[in-house]
Amino acid sequence: MKRNFGGVLNDSWKEYKANFWTFFKIIFFLYFMPIMIFTLLNFLSLFYFFGDLNILTSPDYGKIMINNSYNMPFISYILFLIPLYIILGLVYLIMSLSAIYCSINSNKKLSFSASLAGGKKHYWNYLKYNLVILGLIILFILIIFVVFLPFTLLGIIGLIIGVLLMIFLTIAFIILMIKFGISWMFAPYLIVEQNKKAIDSLKTSYHIVKGKWWGLFGYVILLILIFFSIALVVGLIQLMISFILALPYISLDFSAFLTGNLKVPLTITIIQQIIGPILNFLINIIAIPILALFIKNLYFDIKKIS
Repeated sequence: MKRNFGGVLNDSWKEYKANFWTFFKIIFFLYFMPIMIFTLLNFLSLFYFFGDLNILTSPDYGKIMINNSYNMPFISYILFLIPLYIILGLVYLIMSLSAIYCSINSNKKLSFSASLAGGKKHYWNYLKYNLVILGLIILFILIIFVVFLPFTLLGIIGLIIGVLLMIFLTIAFIILMIKFGISWMFAPYLIVEQNKKAIDSLKTSYHIVKGKWWGLFGYVILLILIFFSIALVVGLIQLMISFILALPYISLDFSAFLTGNLKVPLTITIIQQIIGPILNFLINIIAIPILALFIKNLYFDIKKIS
């Protein structure tokens, strides 16, 4: 690598500040607004299918949903949410593509509309790339279960062997995900910069990373640790806000709080659930652009060496 971790991160930070408002609009309109609309629709669908939002305030909310999993309201609720999740995922693809396009052209200081238009040009190749990754993940999970299931028919010894084999395959799966996650990290940039097809982008990225894997792995781990520290602090802030909101009700029934059976008013529960996306937005307004710029800078550094 031409530059050390600090040099790459410092340049990424400078480019982030120079293009802040474009990145802000990308994350706001293509991440925050969709998730807030989804949250609102989730509340409305709970009320429509169950007739009462107060189930959200129950400490046994999870158990209630599981116990009603075979009832028509629950099934209708899930069927309503599935297309919303798919739409949300497709919008997120546009968001990440726009961020990548903006990062590749960060010296031009593109507008939000130009970044969005640039990202949309490569949408289908990027979608295919994500479907290939998703397909490989699903295939490996199916292999794990197909290997495990016959052992369940062989009694307790077979079950123990099956569980051990499943643990081994799961560890192997995680290792492979890390291995190819790094090897394929430049594929989206090849799709945007060189207009490569999904499979070609994966192959080219693999060859670019070959011989440099451990160095890139170290850089990515350091960046993840920084983001994890930020997320931990924000998570603690969210916990503190939720605690402060619930404090008047905790003081009324401290034993219920200790046992996890505290029930708070619906308005407090809704506010607590809205705080999460807001704080996530504050994290992602930094994390997503910095990650896109950081990997872009690594990509161009390696291209110069090659």
